[in-house]
Amino acid sequence: YQRRVRGFKIPFEDCRSLVENRLVFLKKGFAYVFINDVSSLLVSKLTTVLNDSLSLCDMLGVSAQKDPRIARLVESLPHQYLGKDYTYQAKKGEITLQSLDYLADRSFPLCMKTLHRKLRLQHHLKHGGRIQYGLFLKSIGLTLEQSLEFWRSEFSQSVGNSKFNSHYAYGVRHNYGTEGKLTSYSSHSCLKIISGRVSAGEDHGCPFKDFDRKRLEADFYSDPNITDFVKLNIFNAIKDKRYTEACYFYFTVKHSEDARFVLQHPNQYFMESMAYHTSKTSKDSSDSNQLDCT
Repeated sequence: YQRRVRGFKIPFEDCRSLVENRLVFLKKGFAYVFINDVSSLLVSKLTTVLNDSLSLCDMLGVSAQKDPRIARLVESLPHQYLGKDYTYQAKKGEITLQSLDYLADRSFPLCMKTLHRKLRLQHHLKHGGRIQYGLFLKSIGLTLEQSLEFWRSEFSQSVGNSKFNSHYAYGVRHNYGTEGKLTSYSSHSCLKIISGRVSAGEDHGCPFKDFDRKRLEADFYSDPNITDFVKLNIFNAIKDKRYTEACYFYFTVKHSEDARFVLQHPNQYFMESMAYHTSKTSKDSSDSNQLDCT
């Protein structure tokens, strides 16, 4: 009887290893390859293309390094953030000052939550903290007027209203592009935060990189969702310097283990959190309506 077998017609020179091992049927310069053997051909082809491309890049790289302009560009690539630009305020005016404490606890990444708590406690942040947190608040939607009101309400309790107006209000306006170079600045990415230096006594930076284990343990202690297993995953990631992955583990335990995204930015964390809670509220409301109907 005749049995049909699925396969591919390929020039014999592209599958010499299969020809040598007599695993194909040859006819008029073509090899008829069984479908089960195609994967090995694809792997071999990909390996060849990658090796050729890497060799070409190596040759071009040697020539390019002689040009100082290209050399500087290549050296800066590992430090470039290529993700979404959060300069634009997608939710401008939608976030209220009254909701900040609630949102900080629920939807802020640990770096911004730490700065918010510190500001509420001491009514002051050092320069690095003001820049990092101020730009984050701007990008989640606070208007310039809201930001001035927020920072004034805190700093006036430590330095007085007059000193805030003369020493600190300029920095708030500068972040929004109404002072200095009139540039509206984007909030800091995870890469920029992790790459920065944090001196003793400062609270900005990445907690998973810049805080010691004891300080992180103290923050985790108050959250029953952060189990020993979760802490093990977080501290293993920190040990391997995978700081954004540690923050991703933190997100999943605060929200859902089903979360699937590559974390690159504090504002991305916030937006993912807001989307999760919006979806959860909608689902809970739908379930409640179904129960009422029954």
